[in-house]
Amino acid sequence: MKTLQSLTNISRRGVIASVAALLLTGAAVPAMAQEAVVLKTVTPFEPQSPLSKPVQILKEVVERESGGKIQVNILGGPEVIPSQQQFDGLKNGIIDIMMAAVPYYAGTVPETFALLYTTQNGAEMRASGLFEFMHGVHRQKANVEYIANGGGQPGTAFRFYLKEPVEKADLSGMKIRVSQTTADVTAALGGTPVSIPFADTYAALERGVVDGFGATYTGIMHPGLHEVTKYVLDEPFYSLNAPILVNGAKWDGLSDEVRAELERIGPIYEAAVEEFNAASLAAEDAALKEAGMEFITLSPEESAKFQELVQRVGWEAYLAKDPEGGAALKDLASK
Repeated sequence: MKTLQSLTNISRRGVIASVAALLLTGAAVPAMAQEAVVLKTVTPFEPQSPLSKPVQILKEVVERESGGKIQVNILGGPEVIPSQQQFDGLKNGIIDIMMAAVPYYAGTVPETFALLYTTQNGAEMRASGLFEFMHGVHRQKANVEYIANGGGQPGTAFRFYLKEPVEKADLSGMKIRVSQTTADVTAALGGTPVSIPFADTYAALERGVVDGFGATYTGIMHPGLHEVTKYVLDEPFYSLNAPILVNGAKWDGLSDEVRAELERIGPIYEAAVEEFNAASLAAEDAALKEAGMEFITLSPEESAKFQELVQRVGWEAYLAKDPEGGAALKDLASK
């Protein structure tokens, strides 16, 4: 009986002989399947949070549209790389691609604040020239490739959740838990900004430390914040507009075919996120109402006042840092 080793040797000799015969006769040898390009990523939010869904959509769309030739490997969330360090992780090549949260890296590319204030969706950004501008400034200042926008519907990023009702664009007398994005808006509305970790918001509301909070349009039910607030100020503002970025060296090392495929997929991804975002916002509102939260609708006059104020406050803060370039960027983002 032949040993396993001898059978293996026979098998190898057979394969080599077969290939040699094909070469001698001029027959084509079937090419080995091309290995997939794998792009490592993380999400700046908890993986189970609704805010992480655009990263999952990125994986789904890229792998579907490329026929599996490009794969996105989601390593996890802040437990892998803390949210505020993820952009450095991208620049340093620890990850290859990411959905970046603008406030976490605006210190490196301050122009990205325009992505919060613009009312343009992905297609409109490409038509207006804002996408091209963002592409250039990201390469220049951070050596990362800006390939898509993951924010969904513009103007629906944030809103306020309160323990007591209001009738006007006025938060006077209220202590509001804020983030970097909502602090100036809260102050301009007459409220008192209170900076505490988001994870502590539930306890702060329960104990009366704050009277409300500003947060993303979706995702407050996951930590149970609807249990300690009663009112939704139904006046959404600003845009998530979280860009999809690729490490510059990784991008440059990809083949022309892969780069062209990712550029083609970009608008498809943007449309998919917008569709998800619209459904998610509607589902969130329905769930909050079912949970007993009351929605405050401002009068047309007060709504216009609110929206004018949040835009003015946002751009004033940016123009104070970059008065010359900021004016041109504001015009571009406001088309």
